[in-house]
Amino acid sequence: MILDRSVSKNFFGRENMLEVLYKTVANAKGGGTESVILSGKRGIGKTKLLENLYNLVFERQDVVPFFYTVRRSFVSSEDFANDYLGSFILQALAFMGKDPAVLSGVYSLEELKEAARVFGACWIADIIYEYIDVRKEGREAKIVLNAISAPYRSYQITGNPVVVMIDDLHKIRKFCEPKSNEINSGFWTLFEDSISSMHVPHIFSGVPHEIEKVFFEDNLLGDYLEMIDLPRLNTEDSVKLFRALCEMYGLKVEIEPADLIGTFGGNPLYIKNFLQAARHAGGTLSKAVFEQTYDSEITIGKTYRYWTFLLKKYVRPLELRKPSLSFLHGLSNDNNDDFPQLEQDMSERISEILHDSGSLETGFSETMPADNFLRDIVKELYRREIQHELPDKVTELIVANESSQVRESVTASFIITIPADPKAGLVAIKLFEQIAMNYKIPLKEMGKLQLAMADLFSNVLAGDASAENFKFQIKRIEDSFLVEITTPQKELVLIEQDISRIGAYIDDLKVESIESGTVITLVKEIKEDVVSPEGD
Repeated sequence: MILDRSVSKNFFGRENMLEVLYKTVANAKGGGTESVILSGKRGIGKTKLLENLYNLVFERQDVVPFFYTVRRSFVSSEDFANDYLGSFILQALAFMGKDPAVLSGVYSLEELKEAARVFGACWIADIIYEYIDVRKEGREAKIVLNAISAPYRSYQITGNPVVVMIDDLHKIRKFCEPKSNEINSGFWTLFEDSISSMHVPHIFSGVPHEIEKVFFEDNLLGDYLEMIDLPRLNTEDSVKLFRALCEMYGLKVEIEPADLIGTFGGNPLYIKNFLQAARHAGGTLSKAVFEQTYDSEITIGKTYRYWTFLLKKYVRPLELRKPSLSFLHGLSNDNNDDFPQLEQDMSERISEILHDSGSLETGFSETMPADNFLRDIVKELYRREIQHELPDKVTELIVANESSQVRESVTASFIITIPADPKAGLVAIKLFEQIAMNYKIPLKEMGKLQLAMADLFSNVLAGDASAENFKFQIKRIEDSFLVEITTPQKELVLIEQDISRIGAYIDDLKVESIESGTVITLVKEIKEDVVSPEGD
């Protein structure tokens, strides 16, 4: 977050890049600065770099800093334009008064006009009046253009340079390229005057595939733009970040980080997510805890949820979900026999979608998953959703985390209370197997119920921050086997995709709101009793 002092903590390996960008901003006063396109993989640290740059400029420069990212959904391009203009004016007022507290408020354009009067900034009122007049015309393209041009208009009026930092370029492109034919709607047309003036440099960040499309396909401003790739952290800086976060989270390290740091591929997000998960396992990071935490991260953890969220967001059609997963899995394996046989049109469509999501990386002659961490996530997801089996690593994790305390909670009533922790959820799924055997449930039905429970914990209940404990009640009623899971989360709603996916394993799925939370019931019809496994 801009002007949050904590963004400068644990900031390793980016000092030289920060200095390069800072000098670029400083040159804006003389009108001799190029704009920058900052390319980098997801989680590599683009946002944090821009936030640190913003803070540095705010404190030391005469150049007005403006940082913008889309933090909420917009119904229309006009909503986006209102937010963009309002954000710029608010940050300009904060900079003029050197008062970061101004940024914590939420103001309408009318309120910003009044604030500008107090600051004696009549130019702000002029910009707002111009925008309101254009908005009355109702021409979408002109509304967006007017808002985007506000930083340049402020320079024209005041003579003070502005540096515009736009994070996650792809999020605003759909608003900056209106469908109207009223004006040339090419993306770069909106920024042409600002960028070519060389007094209002722009820094755009984004994932490589999106950046390359914008930069190379339709770029009329090549002479004024520089593209910079933000690389992964090297081993030394990765270890520094690892140790700093271990200290911050109170983790005692019993391993040599340099021996295992390559697991994260120099990605700060992966390192942070991993160590946040590791601290829940206890205060000591041993090799065993490292392995268990990694297995958790690629099957149910925060990094797993991060990538599955992105893949769901980009691969929206349900009919493309499994082919896309198979496509990614085929690229994740060295064995070409695993690559799915798809029609060329579908293959090209899936490839384009996955590139846009940032999950694929393309060289000159080959395409591959973005990194090895993602490869492992894809492999485990494939085994769960395509092969319909619990991964070996998850099974090992369950066995490794079984505790006598949990075992003792399995009484004749078969009611179990477990902490709201991903690994504890997996322990319950493993314990369920023993209970099902006691009820003489066939292995096939038992396995499908386990898959449904694993899916429920991974994709629905994993993000339930309100939960302290989950309660399981397991029972057989005639030819039906029921698993009731009670969570403290109230008014929990399963989306259609969750119901369809989980329902594929079972015969009925019920969700009921109760005073203390929500009860989710999984029902499986039993057609025959289990054969004792002793003879296997």
